[in-house]
Amino acid sequence: MTAPLYEYAEAAHDVWAHWMKYMFTQGKHHADGTWTMPADKVERWERLMSTDFPDLTDAEQVSDYEIAKEYFIARGLAE
Repeated sequence: MTAPLYEYAEAAHDVWAHWMKYMFTQGKHHADGTWTMPADKVERWERLMSTDFPDLTDAEQVSDYEIAKEYFIARGLAE
């Protein structure tokens, strides 16, 4: 595996892990090991994942820019 590919894969995992940690704080864990996502989160995230980036509000684009910055950092293109 090439170093740039490894760096991007590592950044992708870090972004995914951060998202999963956040997402699991938004729902309810049950004694049987299952987890329930609140309906308002389902509605919001379904809308966001169905919206092209240019059609997001400026505020909604912010987190995507933050994620993109992580990839730039992984390549040494930003601090």
